[in-house]
Amino acid sequence: MGCHARHLRPGNLPAYIIALVGGGFVCLNWLIPSGQADVPLVAVFKRFDGAVVLALASLVLMGAQIAAAVICFTTTRKQSAQSVADKSMLSLKLFLGSFIALILIVALYGLYTSLTGSGIPVDIKFGDKIKLIFVGLTLLIKFVTLLGGILIAAPIAGSCLLTRLMRR
Repeated sequence: MGCHARHLRPGNLPAYIIALVGGGFVCLNWLIPSGQADVPLVAVFKRFDGAVVLALASLVLMGAQIAAAVICFTTTRKQSAQSVADKSMLSLKLFLGSFIALILIVALYGLYTSLTGSGIPVDIKFGDKIKLIFVGLTLLIKFVTLLGGILIAAPIAGSCLLTRLMRR
């Protein structure tokens, strides 16, 4: 939300503060364990012991999100308005793109394993594999729609409200 508001109003102090707080929360998300689980940063590297593709997808997710947070931290108000607007949009693209990359990597790996038969019992016929692919695609569409609603619609609506309040 802060990055979108900073893209629209680069020199605004509340948008700058919201972007800094949002970037801080993104970094804390990777450093603070939830419940009895490992620290997410450590869990990403532990995944390399088993599922390498999931580990690579998680590494892409983590790297892009931390890069987006670092951009939020480094775009100070002393830079030109155009530079702040461009870097804020880059940060937003990195953050949202990290989820898209994760979904694409996992979906393509799932498609590969279903077509090659890796991890699938041998007695499944090709028609059943097609059904499995369509069920997977349906779940993917539902997941992307839900994720898009949470990650795109709510923050953009909030930033539009914020920029509307800044005009008054």
